[in-house]
Amino acid sequence: MGVAAFNSDDLHARLSFLQNAIGAVPSAFDSWLAHRGLKTLHLRAREATRNATAVATALEASHNVIAVNYPGLDSHPHRHIARKQHRDAMGGGMLSFRIRGGHAAAERFCQLTQIFTLAESLGGVESLVEVPSSMTHAGIPRDQREA
Repeated sequence: MGVAAFNSDDLHARLSFLQNAIGAVPSAFDSWLAHRGLKTLHLRAREATRNATAVATALEASHNVIAVNYPGLDSHPHRHIARKQHRDAMGGGMLSFRIRGGHAAAERFCQLTQIFTLAESLGGVESLVEVPSSMTHAGIPRDQREA
């Protein structure tokens, strides 16, 4: 734990953005929960990877999807790196994709999901879906997001 004290609105805004974007320091209880969860992490990671691969494969086959970004797919330009770096030569449990129809179609897709929950988090056990441009990355100017 620590404290930051300063007399600069600019620095305050920058640090507030970072704290919101990457999170605050976890509590002792949260740390204990994370430690306890390490016992079965390998099993959960394997299943998350298996499920992400199935979802990515289905999305890649859909005519409504422009592109799928998942290193577990043979079509991914950096698949060879994933094979070297990932245990079991898989692609991990997270993926992204671009849907035809832009932002409105992405929001509609999120509303129609039944298994996934519309939320922002990387630390839970839930299966989540989000539209980064209006959620996690909303504070980043559009031209920077699209660069």
